[in-house]
Order: sequence, then structure tokens, then C-alpha cells
Amino acid sequence: MEVYQTEDQQVESLKQWWAKNARSTIIALIAGLGIILGGRAWVDYKDAQSDAASVLYQAMLTAMKDGKADAALEQGARILGQYDSTPYATLAALASAKVKMEQGDSTTARTHLQWVLDHGKPQEMVNIARLRMARLLMDSGEAQQALTLLGNEPPAGFVVAYKELEGDLYRVLGQTGNARSAYRSAMAAVSSQARNRAELQMKLDDVGGGTAPAELPLT
Repeated sequence: MEVYQTEDQQVESLKQWWAKNARSTIIALIAGLGIILGGRAWVDYKDAQSDAASVLYQAMLTAMKDGKADAALEQGARILGQYDSTPYATLAALASAKVKMEQGDSTTARTHLQWVLDHGKPQEMVNIARLRMARLLMDSGEAQQALTLLGNEPPAGFVVAYKELEGDLYRVLGQTGNARSAYRSAMAAVSSQARNRAELQMKLDDVGGGTAPAELPLT
């Protein structure tokens, strides 16, 4: 997957892809099961589920844009309650977590993110939820748990975000050498045109990293 500059760009790209490919993707995923359970009727049912969830999700986004947090959360709850088998449930859970964080309710935000970690799809969305959960853990003084959650190897397409956060966590823990190593890995993977490159360099300088390594070629 292409390396994006921010998590929001990743979410937006996945939403756009899903909007264009939802129908064909659902049909492909359930074609085999559809033959057993009634063929076209089953496909039509799942397609209708996705369409209904899409309508609710668009309403949720509109409510968020208009600053109507309660309305947004209500739409999100409907998606999670009635259409949890669709990928829109993952998007709704991520959006709900964002709203709750903006309201200062990190506990409920963590509940929504945990839902994505346990049930979310596609995997790219789960990777985003893991990043956001790790930040919440760091902010609540649970940096070591956040490192454990991130794991040892960042997933493809998320190297920069994972390694930068890993560096932040090691700084919180006072492990300067590990922080420096993580920031250097992030700098090696980030595009020279990335908006966060300068910030990464500052973080690296703060832990005595000096000049960052050259940008790795894209493969």
C-alpha cells in the first residue's frame, strides 16, 4: 500500500476505495457462501446491508462536520448495532472514538478503538486503531503497554507513523538510545516532501540523533 503522510489520508483513501468498490468486493467475498445459502438472495441481502450502513455513515460524517457530536454518535451506534458485519462499522467505531476524545472521554474512546482491534476490517483500519490506542495509552501513563501494543515490526505502509510513535514512547520511558534508533528508522522511511519530516528531524536532534539517514528508495 502506498505510504501516506498522515493517518487521515489513509482513512480518506480507504473510504474512497470502498465507495468505488464496495459492491464488487462484497459480491466477491461472499460468492462462495452465496451459492450455498441461496445465491443471489444472499448477495442482495449483504449488498443492502452495506448500502444501509453507507447511508448512516455519511449522515455520521455530516453530523461531525456540523459539530453535532450526539447525532454523530447516535448514527455510529446504529451502524455498530445493526451493521457490524460491514466495513462501515470499523469506520464508525474509529469516528466514534474521535468524537469521544474531542469530548474528553478517553475511556469510551478506548472502548471504540478496542472494538476495531478485535473486529475491524480491512487490516489497514486496524493498524490505524492500533496507533491511536497506543497514543491514548501513552497519554494515560501506560507507555510500556503502548510499546507492547505496537509490536516489533510496523506493518507495510505504516513504518513512519509506527516508528515515530515508538520513538515518542521510548522518550517518555527515558530510553534515549532506543528513541534515537526509532526516529532514525522513521526518517529513513519518510518522503523528503512529507510535512512531518522537519518535525521528525527535530525529535531526532533532541535525542542526539544528528543528521538523519538518506531517504530509502521506494520499492
